Amino acid sequence: MKHLTTLMIVSLALLIVPTAAHANLLVNSSFESGSDPVADNWTMLGDDGSGNWGLGNGTEKKTGWGAETGDASTIIVGKGTWGKSGTGFAFQSVAAASNTPYAYSIWANTDGNGAGTGTYYMKLEWYNGGSLVSADTHNINLVDGWTQYSFNVTSPSAVISSANVIFGQTDGTCTAVSKWDDASFDTTSIPEPTSMLLLGSGLVGLVGLGRRSKK
Repeated sequence: MKHLTTLMIVSLALLIVPTAAHANLLVNSSFESGSDPVADNWTMLGDDGSGNWGLGNGTEKKTGWGAETGDASTIIVGKGTWGKSGTGFAFQSVAAASNTPYAYSIWANTDGNGAGTGTYYMKLEWYNGGSLVSADTHNINLVDGWTQYSFNVTSPSAVISSANVIFGQTDGTCTAVSKWDDASFDTTSIPEPTSMLLLGSGLVGLVGLGRRSKK
């Protein structure tokens, strides 16, 4: 009976323990790695669309400008600031699976120069090899002070192999720059309902067995 009670307790604990946190699929998600103006593992496209990362394209990873955490963040230059257009974005490609729930979040800040009035966005592009399957865009209202923005989405049911995790702005009119830091992209999968039902049924069976053993 003692062993049966122990088994029941362990089984119940397994039922109520929350799903473990999922690993961030992004590499260098806080932009700490890399020599200014380059942030390792990220690609930046700015004003001229050249793919270069730097102030010449309106975008840059910059150390020492104040980050949400650590020593670095990504900046995108506002419209009219230093003669730039205010348009730019960064992305990283990661492996992804079809019909899977994902969560995407990032911290952003207007650098203390008022609410941004351009279009600021987070975006996921889903690819099958080199072919774009579809995209999900989430526009955000950028405000003063570091704020976390996030959205959940399920990847397409069509065959996909990777996702481009993107953030950026179009004609951003924040006085100086918008700042971005601490991005996260991970799966939000939880145990299937069938598995939980089977576990619950097992617990009911154990309770019944325990009662019979007392008779």
